[in-house]
Amino acid sequence: ISCIACDFWNYLRPYKVMGSVEDMEAIAEPQLTVAARSRAFVFAAVACLGSFSFGYGVSYTSAISALPQDVQKQYFGDAFSFFASMLTIGAMVGALMCGPVADRIGRKVTGILINIPFVVGYVVIFFARNIGLLIFGRFLIGLGIGSASLLSPLFLAETAPTSMRGMLGSGNQLLISFGVLVGF
Repeated sequence: ISCIACDFWNYLRPYKVMGSVEDMEAIAEPQLTVAARSRAFVFAAVACLGSFSFGYGVSYTSAISALPQDVQKQYFGDAFSFFASMLTIGAMVGALMCGPVADRIGRKVTGILINIPFVVGYVVIFFARNIGLLIFGRFLIGLGIGSASLLSPLFLAETAPTSMRGMLGSGNQLLISFGVLVGF
């Protein structure tokens, strides 16, 4: 039994928590090449496009909400608050649906598919002739926002090298804020 315990201890030895600096450097991630760092930045930039759409989708109605109440009633009737809240309802549904879909068909394919609600939602809003279509388009954009809020940080965390994970992960919040800025 003691031989088995010694073999097991030697197997775990490189992964011990307390150790010398040399031990920690031996198991640390190797230095990344310029090409690997560039590839990580490209993956992060693509993943953060969903975050930009998130920020823009949340903020683009803010100009409408600043209009006087009588102008809002002229265009929306009493449905403006429902129009604004449909984004949140769509985001809840999108976030709940995105996890299982990403597990089943993969992160990359799901990342491509979450662009469909964004595009269709903006097209519906652009061509809308009544409040019902505006609300439906807003719901579709909410589906995309909910999906992007789950998938973008997940994709960043899974693709970023350990030494760059914090820096690239902060790009998610940076592009949400930039999308809000553009929307205003």
